[in-house]
Amino acid sequence: MTVRRIMGTETEFGISVLGTPSANPMLTSSQVVNSYASLSDRSRRARWDFEEESPLRDARGFDLSRTIADPSQLTDEEVGLANLILTNGARLYVDHAHPEYSTPECTNPRDVVLWDKAGELIVAAAARGIDMPGQNPIVLYKNNTDNKGASYGTHENYLMARRTPFAEIVRH
Repeated sequence: MTVRRIMGTETEFGISVLGTPSANPMLTSSQVVNSYASLSDRSRRARWDFEEESPLRDARGFDLSRTIADPSQLTDEEVGLANLILTNGARLYVDHAHPEYSTPECTNPRDVVLWDKAGELIVAAAARGIDMPGQNPIVLYKNNTDNKGASYGTHENYLMARRTPFAEIVRH
């Protein structure tokens, strides 16, 4: 059976600085992304139009009030975090407190796996390229928890018709 669907993945990497448990993960994540930008001219800074998006909007269409939201959910205001579009069509950026790599849009599962692996190599090169005098090495993890209560991971994405009912999506 041939798969005929646009798909991709997004991988949030765990991050830490060896010997520095109090390191700011948003800052170190930005260092990773900015490091990759300085390694090559093959990436470009980009601004995204988030007009239709809200971190407080539930997939079912409900909006959580800002007054009752946890401060960690109030991430919709631009804070100058690093964001790159790569020449392969992928995106490398800071998502909350993690470096995140999104594959380019792919038309088959094999390409998704290949571009996901490319993302691992890209973030590893970026972490190695950080040259901050006196700073211990930054380590990236492809796991799903920091064992302190924060979770993150990899998400699969599939293009679907907008008319698909939400109940049909979550049923599977």
